[in-house]
Amino acid sequence: MVAVPAGRLAMGTPACPEDADAYCRWLSEAMGKAYRLPRDAEWEYGARGGREGSAFPWGDEHDPSHACYGGLDAPTRVGSYAPNGFGLYDMVGCVWEWCEELYDSVSGGDIAINTPTGGDPADNRSLRGASFLTTDPLNLYVAYRHEDPPDLRHKCIGFRVAL
Repeated sequence: MVAVPAGRLAMGTPACPEDADAYCRWLSEAMGKAYRLPRDAEWEYGARGGREGSAFPWGDEHDPSHACYGGLDAPTRVGSYAPNGFGLYDMVGCVWEWCEELYDSVSGGDIAINTPTGGDPADNRSLRGASFLTTDPLNLYVAYRHEDPPDLRHKCIGFRVAL
């Protein structure tokens, strides 16, 4: 196990894609393997956990007992909900997760429009998974994607790494 050096991201620290990419570079060097943000399609494949075609990682029925969402004050600890078929925890709920690609390149024709930080929405990145602040259960659909600018840091946005 490699400790994250002082000044690096800690669990629960809001992160933008630049932060996540820097963490992946550090982790890659520390571990001798090439870590990165998942691509949008990889994220969806992982979230499905082998359940191709299902709406949620656990099946087709909305069940609030399977994810951390609903306008909560904070995310739950990782592992508070059962893993999916691939053994991955919290693929929906807890925090939105940055993906590698620009939103417009993976959105199937939808155009990015969010500009909370004043940037060009064409630079917005894809996010997946919804968060503890999410109130609409439709955002928990495995196929749902969101977009935000690459300089946005928010308590409801984080990331996971891929090899």
